[in-house]
Amino acid sequence: MGAVVFANAVVGAGVAVGENAVIYSGAIIEHDSRIGAHAYLAPGVVVCGGVTIEDGAFVGAGAVLIPGAHVGCGATIGAQSLVRGAVVAGQSVRP
Repeated sequence: MGAVVFANAVVGAGVAVGENAVIYSGAIIEHDSRIGAHAYLAPGVVVCGGVTIEDGAFVGAGAVLIPGAHVGCGATIGAQSLVRGAVVAGQSVRP
């Protein structure tokens, strides 16, 4: 199956990417982060080190997730949001 990483995306050392995940153009995924299966990271997303994004989560364009952030299964992060802590499964976050 695999995952899709589009042009100009950066995936740092120690990053785990699940099956069928999509990392769009210009997204940056820093060290030791985990991207779950079927997760979708829109263009320009910045995932700082040590972040977990669980299966089926959606992260909108330009969102920033700082170190230690955790996004639960099926959660939705709106465009331009800042995530500093935990987002529970199925929750929606808007800027």
